[in-house]
Amino acid sequence: MNKLIRASVEDGLSKGRVRLVASVPNFEEAYFGEEAEDEKPYSALEVMKKDGDMHKRIESLLDALVDPAKALPDGAIAWKDFDELEKAFTSWNGAQNKN
Repeated sequence: MNKLIRASVEDGLSKGRVRLVASVPNFEEAYFGEEAEDEKPYSALEVMKKDGDMHKRIESLLDALVDPAKALPDGAIAWKDFDELEKAFTSWNGAQNKN
């Protein structure tokens, strides 16, 4: 899937109009600290409704997606090539294996 996304935004990336962002290792673990097992969109909304800090964190992610000049929150990385993406996941896996 990431290869299709990358290919579809090639022109915007080369002109600096597009920023590809990945959540490492996935959305739920990157921002909520645990993997969602079911009802992913609903469970994420429930967390954000109950936890103001989480709501602000996701709001900052959305702001950064709309405005590439804004900083990404922890858990998100901007990437242009697959080596960058692979390094981020390798680093995350290494950190997890140390715990």
